[in-house]
Amino acid sequence: MMGVITSRRRKRLTGPEDENAKPLPEGPPGYPLLGHLHLFRGRAVPNVFQMINDWAKDYGKIYPLKFGPKTMYILNGYDCIDEVFNHPDVDGRSQSHTFAAALGEGKGPASASGKSWSCQRHYAIGFFKKASEYLDQAVADETKIIVQKLTDQSQDSIDIQRDLYRPALYNILTKITFGKRLDYSSEDFKVLVEAMDTVFTQHGPATLYYSLNLPFGSPAEIKRKLSGFKVKCQTEIDNVLGKSSPTYEDRNRLPYLQATVAECARLANVTPLGVPRVATKDVSFQGYRFPTGTTFMSNLHSIMMDPEIFPEPEKLKPERFLDAEGNYHRPKEYTPLGMGMRSCIGEQLAWRELFVITCSVLQKFTLKTPDGHETPSVTTGTTGVARSPLPFRVRVTER
Repeated sequence: MMGVITSRRRKRLTGPEDENAKPLPEGPPGYPLLGHLHLFRGRAVPNVFQMINDWAKDYGKIYPLKFGPKTMYILNGYDCIDEVFNHPDVDGRSQSHTFAAALGEGKGPASASGKSWSCQRHYAIGFFKKASEYLDQAVADETKIIVQKLTDQSQDSIDIQRDLYRPALYNILTKITFGKRLDYSSEDFKVLVEAMDTVFTQHGPATLYYSLNLPFGSPAEIKRKLSGFKVKCQTEIDNVLGKSSPTYEDRNRLPYLQATVAECARLANVTPLGVPRVATKDVSFQGYRFPTGTTFMSNLHSIMMDPEIFPEPEKLKPERFLDAEGNYHRPKEYTPLGMGMRSCIGEQLAWRELFVITCSVLQKFTLKTPDGHETPSVTTGTTGVARSPLPFRVRVTER
């Protein structure tokens, strides 16, 4: 009996029998029972994602981390992630019980697998392509409310993430899903916010908090330069749009703003580990043979902070997204919301929200960190699968 158990356990640890396969890779030691879970729950360890990058130097492009009893293999670097996440047999979805329940126990396009997922994803992508006018209107309506609330609270110090951005993003999703928005003060909306916070901040795909907040609440190391970036963005907006309300179609007329938004999303990196994928069959990568059911996570932070792709990656440099003629250019390696066959199906909506809201706010307001308050840091925050900054306040002044 013990021999059978030992044999089966050895097979699970080393992968399916393959004479040419290397033993499955090893990773950094973790705590008993917890593994490496303590690094990612709640307020994350500072520089934890740089730590994950550094581990790749010691353990290779693919190495395991343990999240409680579950082992996940971390993929590092664009080429490695691209190879694994575009493999047809790595298209299963790994999910926590909370995330599964919230998304319909594997029945929705975000959590389904196999043929069901393929059909639903095809439908969802088609919807986003055909419904661009509807999406733009939903974003525009909520942006007007943000602008009005900021106008009403001009000169005040506010928690812009909690009081404006988060409710606005959730209400846009509500309008798209149910055809109507909810009043911010209603009980239904409070229940919605609580539920979505639990799913998205702790378990699910990216919120846009970090990207939306970074232009206005910068890390200390770039604060001195950030004022210049904002002035350049505002000057471009004034010259191109004047007082006209911005739309997503204006983005190519505002290349510096578009580049700044992209650079903020790169540096903030709201989904540093992406969303996990599961091998639906035995698969081989880089000489290793991984068994069916192996879970992979993409270290997108390793791409966003790769000096070979983005020189001086720790610096905020919008110019890296501009070509020689000053037009916006997006390199293929720029994948802040994931990559592969199961990349974020809501990416079009995310960029619409990010561009239009940022443009509208910069067009009408100057936002500064109030005296006596610290600006949030890129290296710390609340971390589940997605990151958001720790609470901070902003002083709003009409231009």
